[in-house]
Amino acid sequence: MVDIDLTVKFCGVNFRNPIATASHAPCIPVPYKDVCYEVYVKLAQKYYDLGLGAFVTGTITYYSDKEASNWRGEQFFLPIKVPGFAEREGFVSAAKWPDVLFPKSKGIEVVKKCKSKFKDMPIVASIVGPEVDVEGWSNLAEEVVSAGADMLELNLASVMTYETVTKALETVAEGRSFPKEAGVTVGLIPEIAAELIKGIIKAVDVPIIPKITPELGFFRVINAARIYKEAGARGVTCSHAFITVPPPDIYNRGKSLMPTIEGYPIASFWCTVGPWSRFGAYRDVAAVSKYVPGLDVFACGGLVIPEHCIEVMMLGAKAVQLSAGIMWNGISFISKAINFLKKFMIEQGYNKVDEFIGLGLKHIVDMGHVKWPYRVARVDYSKCTGCKVCLDTWCFALYEDNGRPNVNKELCRGCNLCVIRCPQGAISLIYSPSYS
Repeated sequence: MVDIDLTVKFCGVNFRNPIATASHAPCIPVPYKDVCYEVYVKLAQKYYDLGLGAFVTGTITYYSDKEASNWRGEQFFLPIKVPGFAEREGFVSAAKWPDVLFPKSKGIEVVKKCKSKFKDMPIVASIVGPEVDVEGWSNLAEEVVSAGADMLELNLASVMTYETVTKALETVAEGRSFPKEAGVTVGLIPEIAAELIKGIIKAVDVPIIPKITPELGFFRVINAARIYKEAGARGVTCSHAFITVPPPDIYNRGKSLMPTIEGYPIASFWCTVGPWSRFGAYRDVAAVSKYVPGLDVFACGGLVIPEHCIEVMMLGAKAVQLSAGIMWNGISFISKAINFLKKFMIEQGYNKVDEFIGLGLKHIVDMGHVKWPYRVARVDYSKCTGCKVCLDTWCFALYEDNGRPNVNKELCRGCNLCVIRCPQGAISLIYSPSYS
């Protein structure tokens, strides 16, 4: 029996394996009830029994029970399909803030219960404080850490924190008039978020991990990570669902596909959920890992098959957070991902997880340093059926020759598109060291 070590040390905290949950709160009932934290701890028990390495709580706010008494769990998932391409391409999700959050007392109770029940599963508490009030965030952090949280994830990425786009634009442009729950609006101004990080670090003695919003974009994500590191953050989470809008119903005068209780569909800017989100996570994880060394990175977003978890770890993530994968496949995906990880490591000859973390980074170079080999397309006529799919193209190199496709090698640039489109796998690229 090969001895495989799945443990990782994330920001100095030992995880029994690198598979964690992302912050999500499916337990908020309609209407809000005191029992919700007990339901949530039962869910955490299931995750623990499936072998989860670390548990990230639903986001805990500073709201009192009284202030949260009229909350409603308003959330909806809409599947998006592309006929002829994928049965289930992805989906989008709509939820109103703060209807997927914990009021303070219930969130603290979750941390206490989980900490007492799961001794070898670290508790990462997701929190969001009032506006950009350093004292308010720090006070909340102190209470949550006192309840037993092993580290804090600062929710600076949630896209559900603004009531209108206009108000959010004003907030970001002016750097003031923040909503009560800052979320993505303050996450778009890393310099202000850094002041919160500094204040919280003074108040508590656990690792602080800001969650970076993908709405920053490639270059500003790198800049934000640098600012957060200078402020004292030990790690970051990359990243969150990005903002999109569900497609309109073209056969119903552009109305939304989202049903409502009144029967009239409405639309808004929603979150992406599913495998299409993972490319944002790959980008941000690799960017931070490559250009801001010294930060431990949590990967989050669009990881829906076990291979995705390993891919993003090879891009620099020390651990992964599952959310889309659980929604996509069910909670059993946790154990499937862990078991696949074990099998993968045995087959590939890795004894420790650390041995493959970041391996892919050394193969990422700036575009200006890429050296493209000479390559041309070649048709295998033993496989070609003459369907002419490849000829339905803008390519200069492909042409019809006696009813079959042929390739002008002088014009072919080896872009690979004809290879991808051929339904018979009859086209391949032939590589050469140079153009000579």
